[in-house]
Amino acid sequence: MPTLTVSGREGFRALLIGLSFYATGGGGSWERGWKIVNEVYIAKSRSLILYDIDEVNETIVSAYMVGSMARSASHQSLDAVRVPLARALSTLRRRVGVNIGAIAPVELGAGNTPVAFLAASLANVPVVDGDRVGRAAPEIHQDTLNIYGLSLAPSAVASRTGSLLVLYEYASIDEYEHIVRSLAASSGSSVAVVDAPLGPEEARRALIRGSISRAFELGARVLEARATGSNPLDALLEACRGWLVFEGVVEDTQLSDNAGFLEGYVTIKGIDASGGRELKVWVKNEYIMAWLDGEPIVMPPDIISLVDSKAELVLVTRLRPGLHVYVVAARAHEAWRTPRGLELFGPRHFGFTYDYKPVETLVAAHGTQVLPTSY
Repeated sequence: MPTLTVSGREGFRALLIGLSFYATGGGGSWERGWKIVNEVYIAKSRSLILYDIDEVNETIVSAYMVGSMARSASHQSLDAVRVPLARALSTLRRRVGVNIGAIAPVELGAGNTPVAFLAASLANVPVVDGDRVGRAAPEIHQDTLNIYGLSLAPSAVASRTGSLLVLYEYASIDEYEHIVRSLAASSGSSVAVVDAPLGPEEARRALIRGSISRAFELGARVLEARATGSNPLDALLEACRGWLVFEGVVEDTQLSDNAGFLEGYVTIKGIDASGGRELKVWVKNEYIMAWLDGEPIVMPPDIISLVDSKAELVLVTRLRPGLHVYVVAARAHEAWRTPRGLELFGPRHFGFTYDYKPVETLVAAHGTQVLPTSY
């Protein structure tokens, strides 16, 4: 039985709102995601039907785009996604011989998750209600398959300029990342990747099940709050079981393109209950780590998102001085809190000299310094 059916403009708005929150500042652009769902579903009066992993007894692959989020990256047309994506799917099927039975998104994001929906439409297969991160993440390292020792190969990588690469094996995840990003950089910002053929048992072990329906529920609650005159921020916090840790105005953004990643720091000056305080956020495509008055308040892999008063994500690429933001934190999926998960997604992985502390511990340590919630 399907776990979720999404239809109509409001249904897909709810889905993209939820996906964007879990994208933590990245996850691709809303515009790309909306183009995809509009063309594939809304304009054709079709519904997106998601299936639980237990309902799929065939090979599951993931389909996604890899590239730079730098401000200099051009906005792509839908064909710039569709054409290389179709070629990567066809290559994995016909040249490599993978019998693709379903598609699972690689991560959550308003722009990136719909790429999997487009791939499923092109391949005429169902979409699985689950992904390989439970949020968005900057590197291929942050993938549950790497936690469980499962291979991303064979994979097909296609550029919009016509290059095609098939990886049957790779020496390390560092090399896999380097190969894919190098092709993305040389071809002008992004490539389509179809990888990680998983059998049913492997998929049930590795995928974070139900993640897309949870994102939809979050977005639906936000839209309901707006419609009824309630506070959408409260609806967001309740849906993600998170904390409102700061309210402020963006004072400075020091972000630059570093080896294909948009990287640097964002400084936010507190207002109202956060008045006189400062929050600093480190970015690597996504919001990764935050300090409140110089002390950690959120560490990776836990979630930190900057949202506006309507509880919609503020993409990293849209930050600007003077922007009023609310900073929301939430727990990462438990898989990322394991020793292997922290090797791949903890603060030390990104070069910080902190041992990981869960967000709930850091929030409690800050005590009354953290803004209260109303639920």
